[in-house]
Amino acid sequence: YRALSNNDAQGFSEFLLPQGFTEFNPDWSGIRRLDMDVFNAIFNSGAKINLSVDALQIQSIADNTAIVTGYRVGSITAPGGTAVASRLALTMIWLNQRGTWKLQHVHLSQAKL
Repeated sequence: YRALSNNDAQGFSEFLLPQGFTEFNPDWSGIRRLDMDVFNAIFNSGAKINLSVDALQIQSIADNTAIVTGYRVGSITAPGGTAVASRLALTMIWLNQRGTWKLQHVHLSQAKL
């Protein structure tokens, strides 16, 4: 989220496989696959992202898999729009491939405040 918030496409791309990752989001119907084409469009649109993870917990599964949980907090501002703040429960699955952690899946859901 630091790379997203800093509009750092290069830094963000280091965490993605070419096919991207899947995401469940309470604002969408169904699951989506997000790749660098999607994020480059966001970076180039003028949208402002200010997101971080609160109450971060990392659980290692074997040597190459990690489950990250916490709360995604912050705001996203569409170009020319107003900031939309949220606090969503977050689960991420990461896979270590040749020494580099790659995001596989994100699940976001409504969290009680």
